[in-house]
Amino acid sequence: MKSRFALFLVVLSMFCVRHAYAAEEIQECLAYPAKIIELLEKVEGELPVVPEANNNELTSLYHDHGLPNFYKYKNKPFFYLWLLRTEIGAVKKNAQSMAGSEGMGLALAPSGFLSLHISNARVAWAEYARSSSDEALTESKKEEVSMNLFAASGFFSLYLSCLAQHLKSDP
Repeated sequence: MKSRFALFLVVLSMFCVRHAYAAEEIQECLAYPAKIIELLEKVEGELPVVPEANNNELTSLYHDHGLPNFYKYKNKPFFYLWLLRTEIGAVKKNAQSMAGSEGMGLALAPSGFLSLHISNARVAWAEYARSSSDEALTESKKEEVSMNLFAASGFFSLYLSCLAQHLKSDP
């Protein structure tokens, strides 16, 4: 199972690099954020909901302490699930602003934050999947979510490649 996943990662990364340089149209580049959103909506559909009381508590702690100091609460129930959902929301928000940009230059600013949030989401997923006792979280579901998060990273890489390629021609 792991070797099949590793092979998928190698093939996807080779495809991403090859395809990024073949992208000639800015419109194709601007479609990548929508693909990221689509993948993350699939991930969200696989996740359980954080109970409202836990959600409110974790949101309050996050706003009071900020992300670097927030990890001291990692043993609280639903911490990693809440963090994963929060980071996915941030990725979608940034990707939506990139997709709505007029021209490639205006899409550059949110892309820096997108990278951070995708990374945080992947870490939160790994910790959630490792520590969850949810019986509905099967190995195949873990693999599917992991691949979707990895693919979102791949589409972000494609987007940055397109951005760099076309930025110089943006008026």
